[in-house]
Amino acid sequence: MSMSDADKNHPDNKKLEGSADFKGPGGNRGCTDCFCGILLIGCWAAMTFVGLCSMGFIQNDILKEGNPARLTNGMDYLGNICGVTDYNISHTGQNTKDLSKAFYLPNGAPVCVSTCPTADDYTNFYC
Repeated sequence: MSMSDADKNHPDNKKLEGSADFKGPGGNRGCTDCFCGILLIGCWAAMTFVGLCSMGFIQNDILKEGNPARLTNGMDYLGNICGVTDYNISHTGQNTKDLSKAFYLPNGAPVCVSTCPTADDYTNFYC
């Protein structure tokens, strides 16, 4: 659909022209968030330092060395890491280092097991 001659000559349909000193919307731009940028870099550096201290790369008495296996492996109700901690379970004779999975009992307490149950089995007792 094309415009009629009356619409083409209407003052509202003419191309806008700025003054000679108008530089456009980007003419007066500058960095307005310098403080936020410096704050972001400072937070990044602080968290990197905390991460290096917690992993043990930087010795620090305040932040003790952590164990990343606590994030990736399950833990039983005694705090042993399944598949990592060398702890003999007295009543079963098994070692938690050989049991790599955490199975949660109905009461919410996790126990280390070798494989997760695939069906309801009320004859085996895990704890």
